[in-house]
Amino acid sequence: MKLTQLTKHIWISEHEQRRDRPKLGYIHTDTHTVVIDAGHSKEHVQEFYDALSKENLPLPELTLITHWHWDHTFGMHAVHGLTCAERRTEAQLQRVLSDWNETSSQQYKDMNEHICAEYEDRTIQIKGADIVFDNELNIHLGEVSVHAFHVPSSHTEDSTIILIPEEKVIFIGDCICGKYPEWIVDYPVRNQLIELLKTLDFNIAVGSHWEPFTKEELITALVNDTI
Repeated sequence: MKLTQLTKHIWISEHEQRRDRPKLGYIHTDTHTVVIDAGHSKEHVQEFYDALSKENLPLPELTLITHWHWDHTFGMHAVHGLTCAERRTEAQLQRVLSDWNETSSQQYKDMNEHICAEYEDRTIQIKGADIVFDNELNIHLGEVSVHAFHVPSSHTEDSTIILIPEEKVIFIGDCICGKYPEWIVDYPVRNQLIELLKTLDFNIAVGSHWEPFTKEELITALVNDTI
């Protein structure tokens, strides 16, 4: 797994289509470390941590979740430190946990070829968040701060984005997508998201399954419906 340093304090991993592995974000200061999203599996998490080790970067104290989908949360049980999610995301995770039984792991594999490729003959494990916040969360990491907040999105009702204002970087998860599995876009909701993004001060937007956008590229793509 390759890591790319975006700014002085921010790195990102690669995304991988075959196993639907999203980019994971990494925010590191002299005193604290936060990761964005928990990945698709224990193996995904470990490969990410191995890549951090090669760069002599420490493991995270906290992992922030952008939304509840499997490729962002099924690695939560394996992360170092605490996990943190917005209340809507935690509600979705608890719903999955409440319905979980001995056939659920196979049902998820059957639902999606990427999940099947990720897990093969392994069993899926689900975990809720250690910390739950309501609507928005601000964390100070010394040299930089992290602002996580819920946003309107066609993709999921629990979409959260994470802004690091000092670096002018925003992690947008999958909030720019339509709703899985038909990828249907609710255009009034997308327009709300566009107007919100216009108000934010950022230069780089990191989506989970795309190369980073500039602010202009992201908004233009959303307006023209080319994502």
